[in-house]
Amino acid sequence: MKPGISKNVIWNLAGTLAHLLAGFVVMPFLIRHLGQTGYGLWTLVASMTSYFGVLDLGTSGSVARNLAYYRSQNDNNGVNAILNSALAILWVAAGIAIVATVGVLMVFFSLFEVPQDQMAAVQWAVLLVGANLALSFPLSVSGGILWAYERFDLQNIIDIPVVALRTALTLYLIGQGHGLIALAIITFSTSLLQGLSKWSLAFWIEPRLRLGFGWVQRDAVRILFDYGVWFFLLSLARTITPQIPLTLIGHWLSVAKVAVFRIPTQLVAYADGFLISATQVLTPIATSLHANRKATEQQRLFLEGGKFSLLLAFYVLVSFCWLGEPFIRRWIGAEYSSTWRLLMILALGEFLPMSQWVSYSIILGMGKHKPLAWISLLENLTVVTLLLLLGPADLPAVCVAIAVPAMLCRGVYRLLYTCRLVQVSPWTYLRHTFAPTLGVAIPGSAIVALITSLYAPGSWLGLIAVGAAYSAVFWGVAAIGVFGWKRCKEVITW
Repeated sequence: MKPGISKNVIWNLAGTLAHLLAGFVVMPFLIRHLGQTGYGLWTLVASMTSYFGVLDLGTSGSVARNLAYYRSQNDNNGVNAILNSALAILWVAAGIAIVATVGVLMVFFSLFEVPQDQMAAVQWAVLLVGANLALSFPLSVSGGILWAYERFDLQNIIDIPVVALRTALTLYLIGQGHGLIALAIITFSTSLLQGLSKWSLAFWIEPRLRLGFGWVQRDAVRILFDYGVWFFLLSLARTITPQIPLTLIGHWLSVAKVAVFRIPTQLVAYADGFLISATQVLTPIATSLHANRKATEQQRLFLEGGKFSLLLAFYVLVSFCWLGEPFIRRWIGAEYSSTWRLLMILALGEFLPMSQWVSYSIILGMGKHKPLAWISLLENLTVVTLLLLLGPADLPAVCVAIAVPAMLCRGVYRLLYTCRLVQVSPWTYLRHTFAPTLGVAIPGSAIVALITSLYAPGSWLGLIAVGAAYSAVFWGVAAIGVFGWKRCKEVITW
C-alpha cells in the first residue's frame, strides 16, 4: 500500500470512528430520553425525507468521479465546466426537494400514528430535515472536489470536529428536555457549517476553480447525466432499500418497533460505513488508472485490494457473531439483547457485499456501473415484493427479505462483473484473494470463539478486553499472512 493511500485510509477510518463513537453514544441516549415512540418518530422523519436524496439523479456521485477524471487529464476547463454544471443541476434538485418535503407533511400523519402532543414537533422536524436535505445537494459538491483531489485528510479535518459538535449539542439540548425540533435544528446548522467549511478548503487546494453561469455547458451536463443517471439507480440500494422496511414496520406494526429494528440495522450501517471509508480512497486512483489505460495495475488493485476488503468484512462478521449480543446488552440494554438475532441475519447477507467495496471502486472508476444500476433496481424491487408478500410479518422475516437479495445482487453479481471487467477469472480471484484471506482469518476467529466460550463479557471493560485481544490476533496474523512482513513494515513506517 502506497504511503499516500495509507494516509487517506487512516484519515477516513478516523472520520468513520468519530461517527461510530458518536452514534454509539447518541443512539441509546435518544432512546432513553425520547422513548421508543419519540425515537421511532425521529427515525421515520429522517427516513421519509431521505427518500428524496435521489432527486439529484446521481449528480452528486457523478461530479466527484468526473472531476477526478478531468483532473487526471490536467484539463482545468473541464473541471470548471463539470463543477458549475453540477451546481446548476443540484440547485434545481434542491428546489424539488423543498416541494417534496411539503408533500411528506401531507401524508405523514396518515401513514403513522403520532401522539397528539408530538404533532407540532414532527411538523417542524420534517420541514427542517427536508431543508437540510435540499441544501445538502449544492453543498455536497465541495466534498466531491476534495474527494477528486484525494484530500481525504481535509475532508475529515472538517467532518470530525463537526461530528463532535453535533454530538455535544445533542447530549446537552436533549438532556435539557428539548425534543425533535432541537434535533432537527442541530442537524441543519451543523450540516451547513460542514458544507461551507469544505467549500473554503476546496478553493484553497485549487485556486483555479471558477464559479459562474458561463461555465455551465451542455456537454458537461450530458457527461454528468450519462454517468449520474446510472449512479442514481445504483445508489437506490443504499438510500431507498434501508428506508422501506422502516416505513412498512412503522405503518404495519408500530412506531416503537421501528426503534427496535433500528438497532441491528444501525450496527450493520456502521460496519458498512467503516468499510466504505477504508476503500473509497481507491476510487479516484481507479479512475486515473482507467483514464491512463493501465490494465495491469487495475488487475493488481482488484486482487490485492480485494484481500484488504475481504479481511475487513470477515472481521466485522466475526465481531458481530461472538461479541454482538454482549455489546447490544451493554450498549442499549438487556431488554434489547434479542435483536442480536436480527443483526446476524443482516450481517450474513451483507458479508459478501462488504467484501466487494474495492470492486465497487474499480467499477465506478471505469464508469462501467450501468449493469450494477439495473441490479440495484432489481434488489429494491425484490425487497419490496418480498415484504409485501410477507405483510405485517415479524422482524426476523423482514431481515431475511433484506439479506438474501443483498447477498446475490451486491455480492455475487458485483464480484463476477468486476472479474469480467478487469479480465480476471473468478477462479483466479478465489485462488489468489479469497482462499489465502480466509485461511489467515480463521485463527483470529477461533481465538474470539474460544475466549467467549470460556468467558462471557458482562462489563464494558471485559468486552473491550476481549475485543482488543481478538483484534490484535486477527489483524496481526492476517496482515503478515496475506500481505507479508515486508509490506506491513512499509505501511507501519510510512
